[in-house]
Amino acid sequence: MSVVRYNPIEEHPNSPTMKLGIFSSLLTTASIVGCVSSQTPIQYIADEVQFTGIVENSHGVTYGFILPNASGVPEFVGQVVAPLENKWVGVALGGPNSLMVVAWQNDSSIYSSPRFVDSQYQATEYDSANISTIDCAVNETHWTWTYRCENCTEWPGGSLDTKGSQEMTWLVGLTEVDTPDMENSTLSQYSALGQWEQNLLESQNDNYTIVLDNYLATTATDWTKAPMFPNGVGQSKAKPALASHLDQLFASGVTSSSTNNLWYAKGNNVAWDQKTTMITETSQDGPALMDFGGTLHLVFPEKTSGKLVHLQYNDNIAAWDRRTIITNATTSRQAALTVFGGALVCAYYDPSDHNRLHVGAWDPQTGWGTFQNLGGETWGTPSLYTDGSDTDIYLLFPANNNGRKILGMTTTRVNGAWISAGAPDESSAFGTSATQFTDQAMMGFQSNNGQGQLMVSFYNGSSWLPHERVNSETTSHTPSLAMLGGTLNCIFSSHNSDNVVLRATRPMLAYPLDSWMKHLNGDLYMSQLSIPGTHDSAAITIVPDTETQTMTISQQLNAGIRFFDLRCILFENELFMAHGFLIQEMYNWFAVNSNHLFEALVVSIKREKPDEFSNIQFDEAVYDRIQSHSATWRIDDTIPTLGQLRGRIQLFRRYSLESNNSAFDIGLDASMWPDNNVSFVIPVTNGTLVIEDHYNYDKVVGFLAVVANKTSIVKSALNAAIADPSPANWHISFSSATNNPDHSPHAFATGGTQRSTIPWVYVPGLNQNLLGFVNPMLLSGGQRPKIGTVLMDFPESPSGGSLIASIIDLNG
Repeated sequence: MSVVRYNPIEEHPNSPTMKLGIFSSLLTTASIVGCVSSQTPIQYIADEVQFTGIVENSHGVTYGFILPNASGVPEFVGQVVAPLENKWVGVALGGPNSLMVVAWQNDSSIYSSPRFVDSQYQATEYDSANISTIDCAVNETHWTWTYRCENCTEWPGGSLDTKGSQEMTWLVGLTEVDTPDMENSTLSQYSALGQWEQNLLESQNDNYTIVLDNYLATTATDWTKAPMFPNGVGQSKAKPALASHLDQLFASGVTSSSTNNLWYAKGNNVAWDQKTTMITETSQDGPALMDFGGTLHLVFPEKTSGKLVHLQYNDNIAAWDRRTIITNATTSRQAALTVFGGALVCAYYDPSDHNRLHVGAWDPQTGWGTFQNLGGETWGTPSLYTDGSDTDIYLLFPANNNGRKILGMTTTRVNGAWISAGAPDESSAFGTSATQFTDQAMMGFQSNNGQGQLMVSFYNGSSWLPHERVNSETTSHTPSLAMLGGTLNCIFSSHNSDNVVLRATRPMLAYPLDSWMKHLNGDLYMSQLSIPGTHDSAAITIVPDTETQTMTISQQLNAGIRFFDLRCILFENELFMAHGFLIQEMYNWFAVNSNHLFEALVVSIKREKPDEFSNIQFDEAVYDRIQSHSATWRIDDTIPTLGQLRGRIQLFRRYSLESNNSAFDIGLDASMWPDNNVSFVIPVTNGTLVIEDHYNYDKVVGFLAVVANKTSIVKSALNAAIADPSPANWHISFSSATNNPDHSPHAFATGGTQRSTIPWVYVPGLNQNLLGFVNPMLLSGGQRPKIGTVLMDFPESPSGGSLIASIIDLNG
């Protein structure tokens, strides 16, 4: 059988003569049942993927298939390329009395559905299979349809012979279906049919999962209406607010009653609370939400005083507290929040002062500073966002006139001079909302045409792109945007008097962060990947000097973290993390979602301090723990491939052996780990660990110089990883550091103030510096470099997980 490199989507529709040229040397006569025709068995390359199938020559239709090579996976990917004169096209997977996949073109869309055909090929509806469109294209001469068919390998009385050949039947109708804009339309009588033997063994692809993920990535620009609250729950008479916080989404709004009570609710990309929780506050307009330093902040215009009020969410008691009245901020309208320069930044406009814009900032040490009057006037709610390097902050707002064109301002210091800046070429009915992710920014708004259309514009790192319609959604108010796990969430109020809060989502990555390894080649070594990790992963405390994380282990896993640094103690013969034994969370995480079984974890275990009240050794205690879940652990002293580690945990042993028992000599032996070292190597059986772990800056004065020094060391280590493509060398870097008693790990990671100078100087944290190092690699094009494994403190900062996503995105 011949193999042809052929892209039906790009070549076939645009050049109807190209198909004949490509296939003319392959035309043969095949036996047909039902009518005289000819068809050519063929293998062809489309979208860099090999399909097998036939070209049915009388009607010019191509049928192609890709199957998984794993048994028991009841699905396949198919493709149809057909001239427009074919009003519908079908393939009966088992001939008569079998499941038929049928599709037809209607304007620029392709409609499809599963049917069951009897012995006379009369079709009836069949609801046990699920057909979804992966991609489609229509031009002047042809239409192309690529689809996924799930639960399609068995049907009443038959099944696909996925390990051999299958008799299939093609069908063509030359008369339109009854209702072409309905997937359940009655079909016209078929005009022609024929049978062929399809070799399904040749259709199998060893990398089916990767192929499928790559195909699904091509539809990642689609918005999906997502469930939120049940009927009658979650109404907001003003713009609702949305923010990500510790692997969750939080929404807040104002009740539609005259009391104007505030409410909030929690959720994620899949599901939300089934009811809202009231906040004992009343507001004149909608609230604003933002995570800053692992704490969720809410700001709203109080109904009675007309002042902005600031609340902080206490995760320990699931309640809002630490209430502050912002005495120098008066408005009856909603504010906007973002994080910039180590501070929570707030912008609002004041209707009593000609709609002029005001901006100010808050930090935990000094509280709210003076709000600057920017002089600019706006028609509605402004929005704030920052660039990927945290060097510039931007303000977007509609002009205070009937045109309501979006305008922009920017500065490098919140209390400095603001100047005009580029903005989306759009106009908004009321206001704007904005968020950012990696090197991108997004602005949500309502169309200024009286129709309430829901729009989102995207900044791609260099310019604003034309807006996208969020399907056919309409809204009463400005929407709100927030990122979670690589998915852009947009919430908005229904375009009627009910003001029900609704939600739409859009993937911003080709894969969800909780299963990002699934789409990678399993033959790659872990040392060939860019892997985000956490330093002292379980150190979640209320003591600032010792806390290094705010996300739990489960939240870190869902955010994309794959390397965990655990510090353990042995107490009364039991092994504990310094802050609780939490590996059980990893076992549970593997169990709750089958996609997680494609992920690979690494756990470094270090003995944090001497044993207490124990009569067994530390190495024996670790061994016993691992043996109780031995199937989940990999304990070889070799650098594994991703495929060898999928669904398991690689032990990274930083503790020494004390027992005289060779059975306890398990995992990658990293016990010869020097303290506070800029660069060192540790040999393992099949390679070398190349490590940077310089962390101790205690009692060193000058926070700016300390952060600069550590940043330089980390960048050198990452550049060494980029320059060393050998899978035998696993580069591991720590971006964490301490500067006791002056600065906590949190300040090092997220930014802090150098108080040894007057005036005080804000110093961006290591995470921001690391993001500024990684993001330009994502924009450069070509092969993306691999930076090895990077262990971080508070990696969700900045920009709601942008740093984690950017490191993952280096894997391509």
